[in-house]
Amino acid sequence: MPTHKSVRIAAWNVNSIKVRLPHVIQWLESQAKAQNPIDALCLQELKLTDDKYPHRELEVAGYISISNGQKTYNGVSIILRKSALTSLACDPETAFLQVNKNIPNFADEQQRILAATVCFKEMPPMRLISAYFPNGQDPASDKFVYKLRWLDALHQWLKQELETQPRLALLGDFNIAPEDQDVHDPKAWEGQNLVSPQEREQFQKLLKLGLYDSL
Repeated sequence: MPTHKSVRIAAWNVNSIKVRLPHVIQWLESQAKAQNPIDALCLQELKLTDDKYPHRELEVAGYISISNGQKTYNGVSIILRKSALTSLACDPETAFLQVNKNIPNFADEQQRILAATVCFKEMPPMRLISAYFPNGQDPASDKFVYKLRWLDALHQWLKQELETQPRLALLGDFNIAPEDQDVHDPKAWEGQNLVSPQEREQFQKLLKLGLYDSL
């Protein structure tokens, strides 16, 4: 079987790209000097609209990106290191293929999903998804109902995506603690949001699709 080089991808809940852009660029520049630099970075909680997204500043640093933004809340993006791409995919018109903003067939005013197929050097195409999972707030709240509906829709969509795009990576802020070891005090968190049986079951459903937890 043919072998392919590895690709390094990362996720970061940046909690306002406007405020933390210097930190993002500083980190990307430090990664560019590493022996195995980051090839792609998925950001969550941009907290700005697409027209205010810092494409130019990132391109000066050697990166191109696309965004699915929202004023004040949410928003996600995918950032690619230009030198990691094929020569035919070094601009947004050719680097980001089959772009999806939000979950298809799921009406949602909140901008939480951005997906694109990317062509890295010496590798088959890869499907990258930057996701900002809903928090849910409280198991007794309407926001929790929305979270479970959103997770159901995500599962159904990913099931379809994986049928045609087996090289798929789902990155982001999941707002789910899959196991007790993922919280500092399991007893204190018992019955609360992020650790509920419903949320943990949804996380396991993602793994059963054939995904692997990178942890």
